Amino acid sequence: MSRRAVLMEALAATQSDLERLARRLDPATAARRPAPESWSVAEVVAHMAEIEARYRDQLRQTLIDDHPTLSPLVPDEAAHD
Repeated sequence: MSRRAVLMEALAATQSDLERLARRLDPATAARRPAPESWSVAEVVAHMAEIEARYRDQLRQTLIDDHPTLSPLVPDEAAHD
């Protein structure tokens, strides 16, 4: 299997992997930050859901433009609640 195929397979499995892992956590554990400046599991998952469409748009732009201009994907921490 090529490296690309392995990466694409891992990417395709990400949602089900996250769901499987998150089911094991109770809400209090998922909301707990391991350190004051760190994100909790719940915040990381919320961030991934919030940023997915913007990331996909940037990937699409990278594929169709010879010299794409990409903006930073700054987390919207308000969307993590």
